[in-house]
Amino acid sequence: MLLRTSRSSVALLNGSETPSQLDGLAQDCFLYFGLGCRNVSLMLVPRSYNFHTFITQAASVFRTLLQNHSGYRNALRHARACFMMTEAGTPQGGALPDFFILKESDQLNPPMA
Repeated sequence: MLLRTSRSSVALLNGSETPSQLDGLAQDCFLYFGLGCRNVSLMLVPRSYNFHTFITQAASVFRTLLQNHSGYRNALRHARACFMMTEAGTPQGGALPDFFILKESDQLNPPMA
């Protein structure tokens, strides 16, 4: 389920999403490099949620595009460095640590780069 406002969107996942729904979610997360006025910036999931299927679906559509975009790659490198300096541990991205940062947070909007 997506909850949209004029500036951001939240995805509510329960683990029963279809590949088609996860593809749509990946588009909502990564189109316009996350800078669209209604991009999903927060996913609410059960504690036991397995992100592997979402990561695989997102990678099939966006991984190559985003990794080959120098602006996105530089912003990701910067965000990863900031995260590693301010948080305990390392960023989570499952099988794709070079693709995006996945972290537990109660903030609706991501930090500014």
